[in-house]
Amino acid sequence: MLQQNFAYLLERRAFLHPSDTAVVDADTGCRYSYGELVRRSCRLAHALKDRGIGRGDRICCLTKNSVEYIDLFMAAARLGAMLCPVNYRLAVVEMRKIVEDAEPAAFVFDAEFSDSAKALLEGLPVPGTVWSFGEGGVSRARSLESDTRACPDSGPPVDGGSDPPLLMLFTAGSTGRPKGVPLKQSNLFFSAFNWIVDLGINRSDYTLTVLPLFHIGGHILWTLPHLLIGAKVLLLRRFDPERTLQLIEREKITNTYLIPAMAKMVIALPGWKDHDLRSVRFIGSGGEAVSDSITNAFREIGIPILNSYGLTETSDGTTTIRPYDAGGKPANCIGKPLPFVEMKIVDSGGKEVGPGEEGQIAHRGPSVVDAYWRRPEETARTFRDGWFHTGDIAKRDEDGYVYFLGRKDDMIVTGGENVYPAEVEEAILRHPNVADAAVLGVPDEKWGQTIKAVISVKGGERLGREEIDRHLEERLSGFKRPRIIEFVAQLPKIGSGKLDRALIRKSYG
Repeated sequence: MLQQNFAYLLERRAFLHPSDTAVVDADTGCRYSYGELVRRSCRLAHALKDRGIGRGDRICCLTKNSVEYIDLFMAAARLGAMLCPVNYRLAVVEMRKIVEDAEPAAFVFDAEFSDSAKALLEGLPVPGTVWSFGEGGVSRARSLESDTRACPDSGPPVDGGSDPPLLMLFTAGSTGRPKGVPLKQSNLFFSAFNWIVDLGINRSDYTLTVLPLFHIGGHILWTLPHLLIGAKVLLLRRFDPERTLQLIEREKITNTYLIPAMAKMVIALPGWKDHDLRSVRFIGSGGEAVSDSITNAFREIGIPILNSYGLTETSDGTTTIRPYDAGGKPANCIGKPLPFVEMKIVDSGGKEVGPGEEGQIAHRGPSVVDAYWRRPEETARTFRDGWFHTGDIAKRDEDGYVYFLGRKDDMIVTGGENVYPAEVEEAILRHPNVADAAVLGVPDEKWGQTIKAVISVKGGERLGREEIDRHLEERLSGFKRPRIIEFVAQLPKIGSGKLDRALIRKSYG
């Protein structure tokens, strides 16, 4: 349906309220109206179309939260192309896996990332179009500003509809290899509409987006819902707790979303309550347990913290605590399902369990994707009988509130980033003196979880923390590298020779 296409929806907003502010760049202070956003994205869509990019083509980008990213998103929606943002926190070797899998027709990057872009492009077939924006760039890149300046600021006709995937985000697989999640326009539309309906987001709202737009949370919590309804979005390129408080106070922000690690940094600031935060109606949080210290701190100044749950495969949010429940539930309560998504908790045979019984969370609905990118086996294993099986364990009480218990696949969540032990272990085991390695998440007051590696060294060899750090520096991004390393004579194993992970968690976690 055309009415679920984001380029069409942006045009409708510009038709109704062309001069209303849509996006504000917190770093530059620039403000962009709905009319200007349409003109910018149309010029970019023409430039892409002139280079043969259209329905089904992929566009990879490397950029922080910026209006240029919004332009790319809306231009892709107009053409039926698929935008694939790359996590700039990754090591180049990790970025390369994503770009190779996406096979983009175009690659766009912020000149701030010129060094990473240059190293990344040197190891890949050259996309047909390489653009940079901002000061600097690399020799293989054309100027995005120059190439779009002369293009028409209306049209081309919206060709995307709602069925073609608009956004492909990569999330780690159980083996550590990134897997692409193609999100259709309709998936994103219904996810955004979920929040509009449930939280009453309206044109007078003003959200602060601090979650990065290479994550699904950056889009749905709550950038796209606000653009869909005609409200305002303030984009912040890098989270800083003091800066966040200053912006909320100065801009009269009405809502934002902070992962627990961010919220902890905010309430740790001396005098944080001295900031005028009376404009804030609610703050969302999730990705890990939202501690009572966070909930109580904000409740004392009248701001409800809404613990929520969601995944990339569900276009993010599927359950949330509502404002009237905030503060009255334990840290692992993730509320009740949102309006346009179904949820059930099932046993190992796929049968729904009763209240108080533990099981795996499963979802279906218009915001839930139905396949992974070029992963037929994993698709068949995860999407069964019309339901997406998350691998996450939870239980439900008699009143329908859901309580998150853990991740079936042992995924570690540190500072809002997902890390799979298998990927880190693989990198450690590449060191010639390492015999075995086990990686696990341990509780951390600041980051929710931190990564711990337990390593046994080959007989007769010596190994220290510094050497492991140097070994991993070029193999893993910073947030995936262990902060705690413990060396042991040997790691426990089960009869088959595999690591006894249950005993390892008990002994070292």
